[in-house]
Amino acid sequence: MIRMHMNESPYDFPFRAKVRMLFRALITPWNRYPEAMTEKALEALSSFTGKKKENLLLGNGSNELIRLSFLTWGGAGKKIVWASPTFVTYEKEARRSGCCPLAVPLDEDLDFDFGTFSEAAEKADMVVLISPGNPSGKQLAIKKIEEIVKHCPGMVIVDEAYGEFAGQTAMDLIEKYHNLIILRTFSKAFGLAGGRIGYAVGSQKIIEDLKKASLPYNPGIFPLLLLQEAIKEKRVPGKRVKRIINERARLLVSLKKMPFVDVCPGEGNFFLMRGKSAKANTVIFNVLQEKKILPRVYREEGEIVRLRMTVSRPRDNNRFLKAMETIQRRLR
Repeated sequence: MIRMHMNESPYDFPFRAKVRMLFRALITPWNRYPEAMTEKALEALSSFTGKKKENLLLGNGSNELIRLSFLTWGGAGKKIVWASPTFVTYEKEARRSGCCPLAVPLDEDLDFDFGTFSEAAEKADMVVLISPGNPSGKQLAIKKIEEIVKHCPGMVIVDEAYGEFAGQTAMDLIEKYHNLIILRTFSKAFGLAGGRIGYAVGSQKIIEDLKKASLPYNPGIFPLLLLQEAIKEKRVPGKRVKRIINERARLLVSLKKMPFVDVCPGEGNFFLMRGKSAKANTVIFNVLQEKKILPRVYREEGEIVRLRMTVSRPRDNNRFLKAMETIQRRLR
């Protein structure tokens, strides 16, 4: 089975780093709370990001930090603005906290309507920006992010889960704005989706507010050890990101030559595509199932409207392209 539906890295965490982490885990007391280890992990993360420890908070993946953000700044009747479609966790947490979401639709090509969004953000208690977007893959310029942060009276979450693939970050804006929080993760570029390591970057006051909603002694010793080993291996993700970007470009070039499918390129480790007819969408989905290739399916009123495909290793990407060639023959 080829997993092209979860936006995971196709490359596992380096084996040598796993061994080092396991050895350190064996000599680490498991009967003690990990205060000292948390400090060491924050020191390593501070060195990696260039931000002070007081500006950082660790979490079990960025999903936990999304929940903490809604616990801290959400609540019944609070107005939340995001671009639609968006990452499903934001929708879940908004409902859970009783917020009133205002979804600003992306256009037909999934491009961001900056004017409409900015107008809505000026009246919001909380704004969510995902850059590169999920599922759109589209990236927002830092200047546009800053404009929204500047004029929003409430909190602005900038989710940079795929930031390494886009090559930009809004982290430097935290020095200037105190209504901004950046969420990042080690799940994607670092190949640690199973490790559940995320972090928030914000002003000292923002981080202190989040800590009030967080659970004590979290994360545990194993994610903390993994984080430290990941930072030691920081050159490896850079090389893998380049490979994935190159593979993404190769896939897009091939797909754009196929007359039955439209492709929406993006800056993440994935892309969106859809058939040019309902029949084409159905055939694409059925053939991918036959070939044991898993896509992420987006539906409207029960009908398939888009498929999101994670860029994988070259051999798996080749299998995907062969499946697409099979689809092309069936649609003739």
